Amino acid sequence: MCAPHWLGVTASDELIRRIEQTWAHAEVEFISQLQTNDPTRQPVTVPLVNGYVVLCGPDLYVNRALAVGLGAEFTDADLDVLESACRRLAVPPQVEVSPASHRSVVIVCARRGYAEVQFMAVLGIVLGIGLPPSPASIPIDPSIGIDAVTRADLGDWQEATAEGWGHDTVERRRASDAFAQAAFACRGTTLFLARSHDDERPLGCAGLSMRSSLATLGAMSTLPAERRRGVQRALVAHRLRVAHNGGCDLAVTSVVPGGASERNLLGLGFVHLYTKSIWASPGRESQDVTCPPAAPVVDSRRGR
Repeated sequence: MCAPHWLGVTASDELIRRIEQTWAHAEVEFISQLQTNDPTRQPVTVPLVNGYVVLCGPDLYVNRALAVGLGAEFTDADLDVLESACRRLAVPPQVEVSPASHRSVVIVCARRGYAEVQFMAVLGIVLGIGLPPSPASIPIDPSIGIDAVTRADLGDWQEATAEGWGHDTVERRRASDAFAQAAFACRGTTLFLARSHDDERPLGCAGLSMRSSLATLGAMSTLPAERRRGVQRALVAHRLRVAHNGGCDLAVTSVVPGGASERNLLGLGFVHLYTKSIWASPGRESQDVTCPPAAPVVDSRRGR
């Protein structure tokens, strides 16, 4: 392991491929579990140019091509495959593009009228090499307790994430609950719930996925009434310790560039690895409406 190589402003193509392909495989497993829990759902996964088309369906996360074109050329025929699958599920076609994507991905998408509609910053922290601040050195407020979620308190996790992310409609809450149930059953994924030591009330929640020595922090949220008391810091530090003890050498997450979560994570020792974008047809914004706990999407859009 070469820590300075990972801590530069721009990650190597090798590292980006490792992260993006790990995330894509995790999404495939995730929506498979989603369908196992509810056979009426008909998600679609299609292998495509070293990545996958991953489609959960309308008003669900995630619906786009992930990790495609990593080390291989992307063609109009490949985009046809994506668009055909999207038509079957009635979702707009979207493609994630990272700095390691073959230049043909952008060329083909642009030629077909696609444009960038969203950006995500990928942050990382090397585990176990004593860099300041190391995971073990991040202080946790002693009034905050964090435990791995069991089947008995999965309902509390669902309540916390729904309130933290603002899932205030029947449809959004139904999707949020379904994703929590699927993530809970996924291999290598652990959900965590932060509670107050004084009365055991929930403060926030988060997820951690560990695959191939890579830890992914996702779905962090803090209840609105509990923000600005260090809940995010506690959940981040706890997950880093768990990941380190679990043999992971790198922890990663994605955030909205320039947002509060990015500033908080950088302050905890994370570094910017790269920025990726989502390409979609003109006028079509990202259709993701919820954040599955195992997913490598915005970790703590609202957390503090």
